[in-house]
Amino acid sequence: MHLPQEVAITYPSNTLANFHPTFVPISYPRNMDQLFAKSQPILSVCVAPLQKHYRNVLRIAEFVEMYRLLGAKHFYFYEDNHSRDVKRLLKHYRKEGIADVLPWNLETYQDDTYFNGIIAQINDCSYRAMIVDNYRYAAIVDLDEILMPVNFNSLMGYLRKCDKGQTSAFVFCNAFFYMKDGNDTYSTPIYARNRFLYTQTKVRRADQIKPVYAQSKCIINTHSVLEMGKNRMWKSVSGYSELILPPNVGILHHYRDKCYNCKKTLVIDYTARRFGSLIWDRVDEICLQAFFKDNGICPTS
Repeated sequence: MHLPQEVAITYPSNTLANFHPTFVPISYPRNMDQLFAKSQPILSVCVAPLQKHYRNVLRIAEFVEMYRLLGAKHFYFYEDNHSRDVKRLLKHYRKEGIADVLPWNLETYQDDTYFNGIIAQINDCSYRAMIVDNYRYAAIVDLDEILMPVNFNSLMGYLRKCDKGQTSAFVFCNAFFYMKDGNDTYSTPIYARNRFLYTQTKVRRADQIKPVYAQSKCIINTHSVLEMGKNRMWKSVSGYSELILPPNVGILHHYRDKCYNCKKTLVIDYTARRFGSLIWDRVDEICLQAFFKDNGICPTS
């Protein structure tokens, strides 16, 4: 028996849809044996669509390798006409089985079209993590955001100990790190080929941590989600509730190119440096694999 590969919805009042229906591919479980199995305690990462013609390959490599150090196993990227170098890195991760690269062709508009498209992308990814891969957890983040545990060495370490099975989302409050701030290169290894990792050289953040749901992000239990919003869960399965992490447990490290509240007090935060040489080594290794002909240097522009 062959399962259907695409589906289209039509209705009598829409003549165009009846004669020229738009078919959407059906996503089945990657492993059909997992269809009714208990969810796997694996952390995946749903990455917001990158800007069109995005070129900073080094930031993508650092983002992926940092989340891998934090316990993530799989990434979902949404692609729209990225640079050739970005495509090369994503192709490498896809071949390694670390990432799925999915099409995205929604332009940035000033109206609600783009925002609603992002909501659709987030929900597509959360259901994809649940149905296609049967992963229990998915981090919903942008490329400039790192969910950073404070008292645990990894996000999975925190989830294994603190998830009691009734939490729909673990919410991290936002703290801005300013990309225009000077680089602190004190800990940069002499041997590092890629020398400006933002999580290691941008160590000053806003003293004020933003209130919950004000640009906060979360890790969701994919099997508890009914509908996700951009910064919070909109609707979950009955019996589940959100957990707001206090700043001494976890913070969203938000690395922004645009400077917000620059005149406010900045504090030093070395939390992301706990990995020592690991992040430098991993980024250099992945850049060498993907850009061997360029001496292992990941492009930044």
